[in-house]
Amino acid sequence: MKRVALPRAVLGQPGYFDGLVAADTLAKSIKFATKPMKQAVIAPSMVALLYPLNEEVSGYPRAQFEDDLCAECEKDVRRAFDAGAARVSIDFTEGRLATRADPRNPWTGAQMLPHFIDLINRVLDRFSPEERAWIGIHTCPGGDRASVHSADVPYSDLLPSMFRLNAGYFLIQMTSERDKDLVYQLIGQHSRGAAHNCEMRMGQTKRYPRRQRRRDLREPPPGGYQWTDSNCPRSAYRNWASCS
Repeated sequence: MKRVALPRAVLGQPGYFDGLVAADTLAKSIKFATKPMKQAVIAPSMVALLYPLNEEVSGYPRAQFEDDLCAECEKDVRRAFDAGAARVSIDFTEGRLATRADPRNPWTGAQMLPHFIDLINRVLDRFSPEERAWIGIHTCPGGDRASVHSADVPYSDLLPSMFRLNAGYFLIQMTSERDKDLVYQLIGQHSRGAAHNCEMRMGQTKRYPRRQRRRDLREPPPGGYQWTDSNCPRSAYRNWASCS
């Protein structure tokens, strides 16, 4: 599979968000929608990888870069709401990949997951509890051209850290997971029920091999849910299915 490298920041204070932002595509598509729309935005943790891993950009220290980055990510979310989004989800696909050591991606061996969590929380903390209720986190094993990058990484490496995010809901791609019961148990063990007064919601979706129907999302998995904590009621999945 062809690998595409991320660009690197080499000059001070570039305008990363001066081009296309999520709200631009939403403004074009929402006019055709008959239901409320959810808009995805890129996570600050992903954009943070533009900064050199072990170097400093002359005249633009990492701390300043990340301050600017969080401010721009907040704008990205707010613009999506202003464009008409009912919900906004932060695409945190790199979270699962961060827990493996991939020689093709040196940052994956740099123990960056805690820093990723901190960056996203810095963005979420710019919103009130009422606003955060409509801002969620998406995670999956990746799906570039139907190819995954971290399907072999267990969710146990990600979920304990991911549930420290102060988001209003979580979208966890579950359909392709081989041991779903284990993941359900992990969700029950590590989810906090409510983060800073925000309701937690879970959802499971996948594009392949076929498009899922609403009833696929509403129905519990074969054998039912095996929760180990009362913070994760079965209705959490049904609530999200009814709103997506």
